[in-house]
Amino acid sequence: MKITDKYNEIRSILVPGFDVDTPKEINFGIQFSVSKKQFSRVIRIYDGKKGIKVDLSQLGTSPEAEEIRVAIIEGVVPSPVNKNISIPEEKITASIDLPVTNGHGVIGSDESGKGDFFGPLVVAAVKTTPEIESILDGIGVRDCKQLNDYQNISIAKQIKSSISADMFSVKILEPVAYNKYYENVQNLNIILTVNHVSAIRDLYQQGDSIIIDKFSYHDSMVEDELRQWNIDVKPVQIPRAEDQSIAVAAASILARAAFLEAIQEMNEKYIGTFPKGASDKVKKVGAKFIEKYGRDRLHEVAKMHFKTASDIWGR
Repeated sequence: MKITDKYNEIRSILVPGFDVDTPKEINFGIQFSVSKKQFSRVIRIYDGKKGIKVDLSQLGTSPEAEEIRVAIIEGVVPSPVNKNISIPEEKITASIDLPVTNGHGVIGSDESGKGDFFGPLVVAAVKTTPEIESILDGIGVRDCKQLNDYQNISIAKQIKSSISADMFSVKILEPVAYNKYYENVQNLNIILTVNHVSAIRDLYQQGDSIIIDKFSYHDSMVEDELRQWNIDVKPVQIPRAEDQSIAVAAASILARAAFLEAIQEMNEKYIGTFPKGASDKVKKVGAKFIEKYGRDRLHEVAKMHFKTASDIWGR
């Protein structure tokens, strides 16, 4: 089946109850919006090694979203009177059709701190087998963005205590080292590529599959870096991979927890509170930091290539 055939199949099911937009091309597939009155969400279809994959992760949890899921899964045409549909909550699995056979596993990687002015850049990788997937599911592993700070730190500790230390890797690039690195390469994607591959290398064994939360338009960057280390495997790189792979979801939690712990250490060292992100609040804290410690020390706590840095200096 071609990707367009799958789109036409879904459209023929949904059109009686929903408006289905013309598809747009994305990496590895297409996406299109589905709407009804105030409801409007996106469905994506990917064409992978194992065939067509329909991604319903963007639908949300509204009654309309449940109608769409049931319609696609069961082939039931949505009806305006069908308002009490209930389906089981979707579980995150290694559902990208990455094989786990003959003792090999799936390695997922994700990062945290990329968009935060203060704090480090953290990349983590987790290797799963069917047994580890079951453990992670029992712990409650899911995308770190669905968890608050306390939950991320708590679940990260449970992950580390529940699986072997050789099944996960966390790379922390503190601000001082980060700024030196960026000054040399002038490209964040290079920094991300090197650190993702470094974490993956710690876990990789011949035959393992790799899935990465996509961070660059050019997939070849990661592929080339892997080959530099004699890892001749084509990784799956897709946006929001943490919604599709429990290995990536676990990696997202480990990365976020390490980032949060680093921020807390900075809070204690400099006797203050460093906010996340790059908002006006961040700029105000940055200005206060300079007043207290001097401009020359901002690189100890912040990513200096952010426009936020020049905004603070201009105050």
